[in-house]
Amino acid sequence: MKTIYFVRHGEAEVNVSETFGAEDTPLTDKGREQARSLAERCSHLSAEVMLVSTMERAKETASYISRLVDTPVEFSDSIRERKRPSSLIGKHREEPEANRLHEQWTGSFFKEGIRVEDAENFQDLKERAKNILAYLEDRPEGRILIVMHGFMMRMLFAYIIFGETLTASEFYKFIRAVRSVENTGLSVVLYDPEGERETVYPRGKWSIRIWNDHAHLG
Repeated sequence: MKTIYFVRHGEAEVNVSETFGAEDTPLTDKGREQARSLAERCSHLSAEVMLVSTMERAKETASYISRLVDTPVEFSDSIRERKRPSSLIGKHREEPEANRLHEQWTGSFFKEGIRVEDAENFQDLKERAKNILAYLEDRPEGRILIVMHGFMMRMLFAYIIFGETLTASEFYKFIRAVRSVENTGLSVVLYDPEGERETVYPRGKWSIRIWNDHAHLG
C-alpha cells in the first residue's frame, strides 16, 4: 500500500499577472506565506521522498517544506504544468487576439485532435498522467509527497477515475465539477496493487481519499 500526497504550489506571479506571463515565475508574498503554512502541515506526513516539478513556483514551494522536512528531493519535468502557446506569453489578458488564442488553447483539452501552435493538448496531458501513475506504481517508497500544478493534477485525478478510456468530453465534465485546486491545496491518494475487485462494491488499485484540503490556510 502506498500513500501519495499531492500539493499545489503557492500563489505565483503567473497566477495574478495582468499578462499571460512567462510560465516559470516565482511565488508572490502571499504564496510564500501559503508555502510556510503548507510546510508546517507537511512536517506531519512522514513522506519518504518529495517529487517536485521543475517550474520555479513549485521548487520555491518545496524549499519551504525542505526547511522542516528532512526528505530527499527529486525534480521532474513530467509533473510540470500544461504548456501554453509560446506566442501567448507576454500578451495582455484583455487583448482580443490573446483572448481568442487562449480560448482556442483551452478548448484543445476538451475536444480530441486539436493542436494550438506548440502548446500541449488533451492527448499530451493524458499520456503524461498515464506515465506518471505508472512511475509512481514502480517507486519503492510507501509515502510520497508531490509538489506540482493545478490543471495537471486534475488530469491525473481524472485518469485515476476513468483510466485509459478517459475521453476529452469526460475530462470536460470532470473539470466542470472539480473546480480549480487552491494554492497549496492537499490531496491524498492510495495505491494498493492488490486492491482491484469486481464485486457489488467494486474497487480499483487507486483510490482518492482527500481532495483539495486547504485547512492549513485558515
